[in-house]
Amino acid sequence: RAQEGKILIDKLYCTGLALDDQGLLYISEHDNHRVTRWILGDNITNDQVVAGGNGKGNRLDQLYEPADIFVDHNRTVYVADYYNDRIVKWIEGAKEGIVLGKLRWPKTIYVDQLGHLYSIDGYYNRIVRWTSDNVNGTIIIGEQQYTLSQPANLAFDRNGNVYASNQRTGQVEKFNIDRSACL
Repeated sequence: RAQEGKILIDKLYCTGLALDDQGLLYISEHDNHRVTRWILGDNITNDQVVAGGNGKGNRLDQLYEPADIFVDHNRTVYVADYYNDRIVKWIEGAKEGIVLGKLRWPKTIYVDQLGHLYSIDGYYNRIVRWTSDNVNGTIIIGEQQYTLSQPANLAFDRNGNVYASNQRTGQVEKFNIDRSACL
C-alpha cells in the first residue's frame, strides 16, 4: 500500500514525466512550452531546461504545448511536440532539437531497445513507428482492420507486443507486432 503522497513540485501543467537511470526527473511543461530536468532529494531543485524554453513556437529551439516525453540512457529527450505535429529529439546539452518525424497531434512516445520510436497520432487514431532508416514512419496500428478510437497510451511487453488504450471505447487492446520488419 502507498502512503500519503508528498507534493514535490506544484503549479505546473505537466503533460509528461520521465526518470532517467540516474534518478533525475524530467517534466514536460505544457503551458511553458518546455521540458525541464529536476534533481530529486530533500530539496527539489530545477536543474535546467532541456528542451524548448524559448517561448511558444515552431522553431527548432521551441516547443508548442509538448505532450509526452521519453528519456533514454544517454539523457536524450524525445518530445511529442503536440501542436507542432512533430517528434523532436534533444541530445543532452543541445540548444535545438532534431525533428525525427511528423504526425498530427502526437501523444504518447516510446523508444525501444533497438532505438525504434513509437508514437500515437491523436488526429488519425493510429500508432506510428520510426526506424533509423525511415524518416516518414510506418503505421503499425490504425489502418483498416486494426482501428483505434482515441488512443491515449501505449505500452510494450518483453516480446515487443503493443498494448493500446482507447479512450472512446474504454478498452485496452493487445497487438502482436511483426518485429522482423524492424531489423
